[in-house]
Amino acid sequence: MLCLRGWAGSILASTWLVAGCSYDYSCDDDVLACEQGEAFEIVDDCDADEPLILTVLETDTMEPLGDDRWPVIHHGAQGGIHFDLTMEVEGLDPAHEQIQLTMDAIECARTDCSDEVTLGERLLYAGEEQLEEEGDDDDVRLPSVVLLLEDDPSGRGELRVDVLDACGREASLVHRVSG
Repeated sequence: MLCLRGWAGSILASTWLVAGCSYDYSCDDDVLACEQGEAFEIVDDCDADEPLILTVLETDTMEPLGDDRWPVIHHGAQGGIHFDLTMEVEGLDPAHEQIQLTMDAIECARTDCSDEVTLGERLLYAGEEQLEEEGDDDDVRLPSVVLLLEDDPSGRGELRVDVLDACGREASLVHRVSG
């Protein structure tokens, strides 16, 4: 079955939802349409020696994530839940503009966080086509990365974001929410 967008999709949405159409409209805004992208290999001829610096922004406001709270939770018309985030990476080698991005949103299943529940996870690869230069030559922005969620985050947990570049350098960010 084919999922339609726009006015035709909205007219037939109730009929097709029953039939199992699974298109998620939040992916319209995603930099890779919620796809993974093309994997890359680590290169040997990289001259970059400075560390990578990763910043995660709310796409709506382009501000860094707020202290001790979940990113803005977006609820779709068909019941989908997601974060819409923008990644800034400083220190990327301009000759090798490729990154691997891993995101995990986890929530504590118990008050002591002895068990975790995965709310959403995503692995994606981005290259020159998706990365936008930001300021200096070695600063890039990956706009509008959608992380689809299984459930509304409501309590304690964390958003974990890791980036790996084509030179083999890594940067990580753990955003904690105490609930």
